[in-house]
Amino acid sequence: MKAHIIERRACHSLVVIWMISIIVGAPLLYIRQVNERHWKDHVERWCDGEWPSVQYDVSAENKTLYYRPARVAYWTFVSLMLFIIPILAMFGAYCGIMKTLWSARAPGERLKGEIKVQTKMKRKVVIMLVFILTIFTVCWVPLIVTILYAEYRPEQTERVSTWYQ
Repeated sequence: MKAHIIERRACHSLVVIWMISIIVGAPLLYIRQVNERHWKDHVERWCDGEWPSVQYDVSAENKTLYYRPARVAYWTFVSLMLFIIPILAMFGAYCGIMKTLWSARAPGERLKGEIKVQTKMKRKVVIMLVFILTIFTVCWVPLIVTILYAEYRPEQTERVSTWYQ
């Protein structure tokens, strides 16, 4: 009986995760455009985002700068959904697991040898959880930092294409 409840919850969770993924990725279907550049004997094609931009001139430096508020908001939202919220959820869940693990006591009489083995196993679980969180962070931080730096850097000039688009 209990397994069916867990299966139903897992099914609902998967549907919600897929819906969030579709919602997060959907704006790129609208924004992306295929561009072409004709060379002498070659046609170069690439896909780039055509985000609405706000133009302002810096007369002292004789430059035209562009600000794309929708793009900044989108990539900030993506960073939040792909990294910040998952890492906070993992941290909270792992802290709960560790608290339950260390506060739980096996029923019955315990011998010193068994206590040492149980403590060693608990340490291994904690090390594994910390390792998983660390690997997730190490893998995602370079991409997230690059995205956020590209969007929040102080000066963005005419049509600077970024590699993650």
